[in-house]
Amino acid sequence: MTLTGLRLSLVAVEMEDDCALSGTTEQSPPVPGGEKQEEPTMTTRTLRTLLGAAMLAAPAIAFAPPTHADTSGTFIECLTGNSTQEFSNPITYTPQQTAINETGTVGNCVSDVPNLSYGTYVYSGNGVLSCLGGNSTGKFTWKWHDNDGNVIGSTIVGLDSNDPAVVTRINGNNVAATTADTTGGSIIHPGRMVYTEQLIATDQTACLLGGLNTQTGTNLGLTFTRNLT
Repeated sequence: MTLTGLRLSLVAVEMEDDCALSGTTEQSPPVPGGEKQEEPTMTTRTLRTLLGAAMLAAPAIAFAPPTHADTSGTFIECLTGNSTQEFSNPITYTPQQTAINETGTVGNCVSDVPNLSYGTYVYSGNGVLSCLGGNSTGKFTWKWHDNDGNVIGSTIVGLDSNDPAVVTRINGNNVAATTADTTGGSIIHPGRMVYTEQLIATDQTACLLGGLNTQTGTNLGLTFTRNLT
């Protein structure tokens, strides 16, 4: 029943109750045969009490504010993390176009975004890469979690030719540095991401023997900072 319906029901019951109670203020003439008129029962009063309680409870149910992430934070900093990076074409010492898929987790996060505890991410991109270096463009999709693992919000960061991931490799072991802007609708927006990670070849001989397929990474520093100007 809606709040309006409850109110209408309450009014109807009150009118009925008033009519019933008004019969007790005037004495009806004796009925032939000596029959006694019955007093009105407490049924309508009880129903009015129940309806009144329901009407008071209804606004709390109908208008309870939804739970959602607070996007008004100004910074996120995460000190630890790990990742796995895979290449569609194994990279060698000869530069070639390669698609990249990376997944990771960052932890020990400090932020003024309420309840933010840690983050997970996916990076999808491509670039001309080799076992000596290269740049890539693509998109980071970050999801932020509370202590119970619930997702409280997300941040999207796009890498383009102006803000690529700059990679320096030695034998497939590299440091990747990324600086780029957040996109609309993100936690910490408008803002800037700075992410540096160390990536290690899972096979140290792969660059010489057919190409490197996979790297594992360690977070060297991740910050998101809102543009306040």
